[in-house]
Amino acid sequence: MAAREIGTVGLSDALALALLIAEQAPTRWPRAAARWHARFVLAAKGIEVENSALALQLVNALGGKDVESAWQMLRLLAGRYGLTL
Repeated sequence: MAAREIGTVGLSDALALALLIAEQAPTRWPRAAARWHARFVLAAKGIEVENSALALQLVNALGGKDVESAWQMLRLLAGRYGLTL
């Protein structure tokens, strides 16, 4: 029997997973946020260093208190690069 290939997790689902990690295993949040940021930067073709830094700040803020504002700004930034969150 051939092994079944597991599909890749999309950027939006990866963010949902990272946020679940923030909720359930807060000590793992920094690594999950950094990994998601790396995926975002790779997906956002042509992203400038300033917007990469902004994305990192915003995803980090999702693990804090001002979640709604960070979420809205991150969605806008993603849209700038043709990405959907």
